[in-house]
This record gives sequence, C-alpha cells and structure tokens, in this order.
Amino acid sequence: MCCKRQHDDKVPFSQLYNPENGEMNLALKKGSSRRGLAVMSLCYHPLDNGIILEAGADGNIGCWQLETSMCTHSLQEDKNEINAMDFNLDGTVFATVGKDRHIRMYDSKTFELLQTLEAPNPLIEDVQPTSGHSRRIYAIKFHPTDNYMFITAGWDNSLKIWDRRTKGGAKRVIGGPHVCGPALDIKDNKVLTGSWVAKDSLKLWHFQERTLLQTIPFPAGKGGEFLYCAQFCDNDVVLAGGSGTNSAQFIQMKNGNVLGTVDGGGKAVQTLDAIRGGRLWAVGGLGPQITVGKLE
Repeated sequence: MCCKRQHDDKVPFSQLYNPENGEMNLALKKGSSRRGLAVMSLCYHPLDNGIILEAGADGNIGCWQLETSMCTHSLQEDKNEINAMDFNLDGTVFATVGKDRHIRMYDSKTFELLQTLEAPNPLIEDVQPTSGHSRRIYAIKFHPTDNYMFITAGWDNSLKIWDRRTKGGAKRVIGGPHVCGPALDIKDNKVLTGSWVAKDSLKLWHFQERTLLQTIPFPAGKGGEFLYCAQFCDNDVVLAGGSGTNSAQFIQMKNGNVLGTVDGGGKAVQTLDAIRGGRLWAVGGLGPQITVGKLE
C-alpha cells in the first residue's frame, strides 16, 4: 500500500492506496490543533503493516490501526513542526525530528517519551560538529540492520550519525548534504542523500568511513536538480525527485543510465516511496495527483 498526504476542508488527512491498481483503500482523518497544516510523515510499523504512524506540521503524532481505522494513541509536541520520523529495526522505538531541531525517541507501544537529544544553544554552549543540528531537520533514518544506529540530515549542510545508547552528541558527521525532505536512505552500509542544490545533488556515502563514494548524475536542464526526495531500490538503482525537473527518475548507479522518468505534471516532486525493490512505486508533490506505477 502507498500513502498520500492531502487536505479536505482544511483538515489534514491521509489516504492509503493499493499500488497494484491505484485504488484508494482507506482515508484516515483527524482534527488538528492548527487547522490546515500538512501531514508530513507516514510510517508503517516494520513488523506489523496493520499499524501506521502519522505526524504533522501541527506537532501531532497519531498511531492508527488500519483494520479498524481507529487512532489508538496520540501525542503533541508543543511548539514543534514534525518533518520526519522513523521506526528502529524491531519497531520498539520511533523517533521524530523537525523545526525545533531536537530528536525525540518514543516507546512505540505506550508513546512514552524515552529520550530527547537536544539541539545545541550557541548562546550558552560551545557548539561542536558532533553537536546536534543548528537548523531544521528534515530527515531521519534508522540503520536497517542495527537497532540503535540512525542518521539525520537537514538545512545545516550536515549528515549526523547517532547511537541512541550514547548520551551527548552525534558519533560521526558528514559535511555537505543540504537535505530539505525525505532524501535520506541507508542500504548495505551505504548512505544515499539528495540535496536541494542546482548540481551534484545525488550522492552516495560510506556509512562507517564517512567518505564520498559516488556522485550519481541526475539529468537536469537549465532549471537545475534541486532534489527533495531519494530512495534506494534493488539492482543498483535509486529513485530521486525534486523541483528542478519537476520529476522523479530511476537511475542506475554504476553507469548513470535513466531507466524511467515520472512526470510531476509541471509541479515539484516532494515525496516518493517504493516497495519490492522499486518494482512498485508512488510519487507525489505539489500537484493534485499521486502517480502509482510499476518498474518492469
């Protein structure tokens, strides 16, 4: 199933679609303390696809049981706009990031706040590269084979590698990526980043050594690249999209060949997702439609 964010009469709600036929299966609708603000992140539980988390720019987080369409848990992060969240490997913990630059860890069953990795305050402390983020965080991703390691990225041109067992700052830092959306992924100890910059926006990094492995060419014209989202697929392929070309493209990393392009209808592509190694995918953004398809 694939997800879309949308508004109805200024009340945010989420729609779930079947990627096999493009039909909407379910709409999850709730009130909002700050009406009209978007749902920014949707995340399935890694061990139970009948549970989905939803977080929004109003700072609200909800846990939905898809079988009953009921919101079983909810909480509010006051004075925060949540931009992204993710589950850890076994689904016992989820983390959120956003405007206030803090990283919060929650128990996924009880919604109890377990830990807050606080953003640095340059007015009262000596800020180091391994300190928290200095500007908004737009992406977070737990390691796919490690229950404790995760990465974050945002507006401050840095990717930070964390271990939630360790108090204090990040374990390692990679400088460069200017991430403005879900343009962060991990696979086989490689990190994929998509930056909102005119050129050389799509990069592959070594997770442990923090070295740049490859700049993946993203074909763009005079409008530049300006990526908002990126994700690994199978068979040495990545899927990335943004506002420079108003499209998403399937690109083969080893040779830069474009295997397919998804047109955003003249509007920026801001989000994408793929399952079965990229064989089923969904792309959405500022346009009124979500495009669902197959990569043969």
